[in-house]
Amino acid sequence: MKTAVKIGASFFISLLIVSCSLSKEPAVSQPPKEAYYYYIRAVETERANDLEKSLEYLRLALDEDPASVYLLTEISRIALKANKMDEAIKNIEEALKKAPDYMPGLLLSGKIHSLQKEFKKAIYVYKKIIKIDPSNNNAYIMLANLFTLDERFGESVKALKEAIKHSPHDMILRYYLGKVYVQMNEHEKAVREFEEAAEFGLSFEHLHIFMGTMYEELGDIEKAVRDYRKAIKLNPHNIKIRERLVMLYVVQKKYTKAVENLIEIIAREPVNIKARLLLASVYTRQKESEKAVSEIDTIISMAAEDPDIYLDVGFLYIRLKDYVNAESIFNKGLSIEPANVELNFSLSVVYEKTKRYDEMFYQLKETLSLDPEHVDALNYLGYTYAEKGINLDEAVELTEKAVKLAPDRGYIRDSLGWAYFKKGMHKNALKEIKKAVEMMKDDPVVFEHLGDIYLKLDNEKAAIDAWEKALEFHEQEEGLKERVEKKMEGIKNSAKGER
Repeated sequence: MKTAVKIGASFFISLLIVSCSLSKEPAVSQPPKEAYYYYIRAVETERANDLEKSLEYLRLALDEDPASVYLLTEISRIALKANKMDEAIKNIEEALKKAPDYMPGLLLSGKIHSLQKEFKKAIYVYKKIIKIDPSNNNAYIMLANLFTLDERFGESVKALKEAIKHSPHDMILRYYLGKVYVQMNEHEKAVREFEEAAEFGLSFEHLHIFMGTMYEELGDIEKAVRDYRKAIKLNPHNIKIRERLVMLYVVQKKYTKAVENLIEIIAREPVNIKARLLLASVYTRQKESEKAVSEIDTIISMAAEDPDIYLDVGFLYIRLKDYVNAESIFNKGLSIEPANVELNFSLSVVYEKTKRYDEMFYQLKETLSLDPEHVDALNYLGYTYAEKGINLDEAVELTEKAVKLAPDRGYIRDSLGWAYFKKGMHKNALKEIKKAVEMMKDDPVVFEHLGDIYLKLDNEKAAIDAWEKALEFHEQEEGLKERVEKKMEGIKNSAKGER
């Protein structure tokens, strides 16, 4: 044991001498042996996570060597680690009075100012560090982070680009520059920096998460999947990224891969209700009804008292076209929470699917009594009135209110346009439906409605163009192809008759 201590002492004496030399600490002839002993004991106790004892030894070392800037800085560092901010501040200030350009002291001072949210002081310190040592990339990174916190993004970018000029092969700098571009919503620039970093061998979990997120924002699903998979390979326990990967697989209709990842999530977290709901949902898309129902039963057994679970499960049954169980599930949820707005609304969807319109109207009015500004209930009731050609004044009133509450939802503007159309207000209808088309460029029903309005306005060519567009997406809407082809055939037959 004594031999080991002597070897350790020799090592740390060398460390102290080198540290003092490199960091411009005022030279001292020969620190007392007792100071070395106490310092080594401080290091050992810090390693054992006994911060109080480590501080005690450092204070004793400083008593033996009161001129040591290094020891003052170490006391400040350990005090900060032990959440003793006052002692940390006192000692670092004293250290920098003795040696204003002492680099470890400046770096610690910048950190302390940042933690104290004294950003101007922290920025001053990091700028000073860079002036002393223009190659100190950590200082550039910290400076950029402070500018970003203050939303001074241009200065953050400038700082990191200056660092990259000094260290063009330091890919961590490009990673941080990419992060700033993320904050600025400059997704393409962010991706360019991340790709540059990855190309030169930088690879860690958060880099690939950022890259995946940016590609997702840019709509490049293939590359988003690629990077999420890399992130998962680096950290298989990241459940959130697996869930995002699953959602992208669903968008790509790669249901088998989605299922594989969901099973992996559930193996790690058996009570992950979100993952089980996603798994049941994917099974419904695969037409695997038995597997979906089995998963639903497991979910209900795990969260039988949560009304929101009944909401999610009910819609899974709707997707399976099992309206009997959907109705039963929604009613079970309502037995737990009768005033649950979304469960009341969802029950109206079942009634519409089963063509029980009086019950649907009652349920929608019940929903609106609980929440008079429930946008989907206003829209659903108004659109159904218009579709059936009843209560048209109310249909217009309901859908106008819905549009006022949610002007950016294309399907609601479509409902208002349809209500105008049914009421004979064809120019108003055309105006609203055109807005809906801009918002929903691949919705077949909106294009069908547009064609119907053009036909009423005696513009047969525009009507046919709109209907042909609807046919491009007909698979999204059951029965639409037959309806639209019949309308187009009617125009052709009419034209033949005129000849």
